[in-house]
Amino acid sequence: MPDLDALLAVRDRMDRWLGPPTTLVTSTVSIHPEATPFACATYVQDSAFSVSVGASVGRIPHSEHRYRDARGMRHEYLIAHPPDHPGIPDTLRRLALYPFVEQAFVFSGAHLHIPGAPGLLEAEPACLFYLTDPFEHDDRLYTAQPHGQIDHPNFKIQVLWAMPIYRSEFRYLQRHGYEQFEEEYLNPAADYASPTRAPLV
Repeated sequence: MPDLDALLAVRDRMDRWLGPPTTLVTSTVSIHPEATPFACATYVQDSAFSVSVGASVGRIPHSEHRYRDARGMRHEYLIAHPPDHPGIPDTLRRLALYPFVEQAFVFSGAHLHIPGAPGLLEAEPACLFYLTDPFEHDDRLYTAQPHGQIDHPNFKIQVLWAMPIYRSEFRYLQRHGYEQFEEEYLNPAADYASPTRAPLV
């Protein structure tokens, strides 16, 4: 179950990193023991795009074993999107549920298909994501104290950037893996918040 200390740690970190949220959507409806309560906070960055962050703070399945740490790993997911893009809270809720429903270990470099959610790219009907470190949003990512990581004695929390991707990109990741995808195609100059961006591959 999510605990109060972890919830407060996330809220404090986001406020210091991104400032107070412009909107906050919360739900205490029981959708899954590890994803209740659920919150989605949106932060308007400028007139062109916003970022929304949300998830459970339950430990990701199998993360204790994979990281060899009894605290396991908890995730918050960040989506960059136009300010008026509909459906972001529901998409984040479904993304937060995914590891627990599928009993899947998710990590930076994972690619996911979220059943039942509409795609966030105009030319891609499926809801497909590539999870990576928030290199466009965290100016302290490559320091000893990144904004998107919380290392508490009782828990560890990592913010992952959930980048909407096309089916062609999803298939490339399946065939070649995330290291080759990032090396060959991820371009810091690309507008990943745009629902009309061109496929990278």
